[in-house]
Amino acid sequence: MKTAVWAWFRAPLTGSKSVRAYRALKIRDDSVRQRPRFSDALTHVSTWIASAYSATMLMAVTLALWAGSGPAGAETEYVASDGKLTQLAFYRSVACGGAEIDKCQSILLRWPAHLRRDLRVGLSQIGADIPGKTRSLVIAALRRAVSEINTAGADITLTIANGRHAHDAEIQLFLVNPDRQGKIKQVQSPLLRDQVLSSGLTRMRHKGREILGVHVGLSGRMQPDAIQSVVLEELVQSLGLMTDILNPHYRHRSVFAEDCDCTTELTGHDRAVLLMHYPPVN
Repeated sequence: MKTAVWAWFRAPLTGSKSVRAYRALKIRDDSVRQRPRFSDALTHVSTWIASAYSATMLMAVTLALWAGSGPAGAETEYVASDGKLTQLAFYRSVACGGAEIDKCQSILLRWPAHLRRDLRVGLSQIGADIPGKTRSLVIAALRRAVSEINTAGADITLTIANGRHAHDAEIQLFLVNPDRQGKIKQVQSPLLRDQVLSSGLTRMRHKGREILGVHVGLSGRMQPDAIQSVVLEELVQSLGLMTDILNPHYRHRSVFAEDCDCTTELTGHDRAVLLMHYPPVN
């Protein structure tokens, strides 16, 4: 029989590479009750700590990849300007946080080509405390927003994923209510948890210049007349056009307007930047 101290060391090592070290050092003859050496115990403790540290670092890296929305998604929420911008300046503003004479502040992010013809969008979570009327308005807004994007002429086509398929969609929407501090708590998304949510919030993970997945938070407390605009804006931003514009000229003209949720169609510069980001394929 093995001594109790060995059984104590074995428990936290189960399922790790350190199990092999334990097995190699365990008492070969159970009929001879030997006391484990203190140095062996220290070796096992050191091995276990190293294994736990490696697992912690791996988890941290994984979460960092998911949380990494790039400068356009987390560091640069909006670009301030004044007056009508050129088409190129407008594009740089919303696509990479730049301005007319400045260089881009972040890399351009796009969905990979093999996903662009059937990019799935799903309402992955609807909070239990969301009123039925709000649910219906958001679902209707999602359908209309998808239609707006699909008919813009860009090389990107969205498909709504329903039911259980929504949880596998590349773009997942979470309709929830923030707490009293405005933070998202009851949400099934690690990207959105503990983030501040007023109306809509988009977070993405990417590898290099390619978008891998997007989670969109939608507040159940949005004003009914703002829902269509918010859903359209967040859906367009999930395509890589992540930055808003703070400019009086675009307050009622663009879905990217930072200070107004009042645009429900893609027209003018909005449609043009979508075509620039995903040029039509002849």
